[in-house]
Amino acid sequence: MNEEFRVLRQKILNSNSTDEKIQHLAGAGDCRLMILTGCGPALKHIDQEKLLKQASMDKAIIVAVKESLSWWTAADARPDFHLTSSYVSQHVSYPEDCLPICIYLLQGSQIPQNNAIVDIPLHIVRGPKGLKYQDICISHTKEFDKWKFSVRTLREFGPTIVPTVAFYLAEHLKISTLLTLGVDFTGLLHYYQDEDDTRLLNPPTKAGSLAEQNLFIRAADDWWNWLHENGIDWYRMETEVKTNLPMIPQMKYV
Repeated sequence: MNEEFRVLRQKILNSNSTDEKIQHLAGAGDCRLMILTGCGPALKHIDQEKLLKQASMDKAIIVAVKESLSWWTAADARPDFHLTSSYVSQHVSYPEDCLPICIYLLQGSQIPQNNAIVDIPLHIVRGPKGLKYQDICISHTKEFDKWKFSVRTLREFGPTIVPTVAFYLAEHLKISTLLTLGVDFTGLLHYYQDEDDTRLLNPPTKAGSLAEQNLFIRAADDWWNWLHENGIDWYRMETEVKTNLPMIPQMKYV
């Protein structure tokens, strides 16, 4: 964990409102590299030791989505941020010696699950009754600027919300480069699963999850353009895993 974010976490813990907590992060990225990890199978196909060494040299900001936190901590690494929600498949253990800044998405009267620590709670706003979530989510409406953290801390209701929160965090921190790993939307398989795990899913659940992924995939070009317009170049970390985001350029990092 970068020292400045360790200090920022203490300021966040001493702040009362979500708006105030988020404001502490404004510009803290200092035009640096952010490494964002999802839970995709690409995590199994990267030299983790080399990645940690290079990330340390670059003073990269590490953001772990959901269960990918465990992938980092298993290698004795300490991410700067953890983005999560109640919809996780595995218990996540936090390193006691250096806690990340934990951003948690909450819907309605939900309470944090799976041993989560909540430093910054982000509440999800539901759209008007009668509208399908596919019709109101950002990836469909393309109202990207409307949901910047400088405008509001409430989050939109819809699929693939955690990756979009990561994009808004990148914009708010004012980083220069976003490098994603395990955010390829290659299907329903996570890095900690084998093929049998996805075969056990019931057909409606599987179809619904894939439909949500496809909604984001169709909007990936628009997200790339929006990030670029805000001074951020988005790359996928080069691995041997096939991706459903071929429109996002690759970067060989390690």
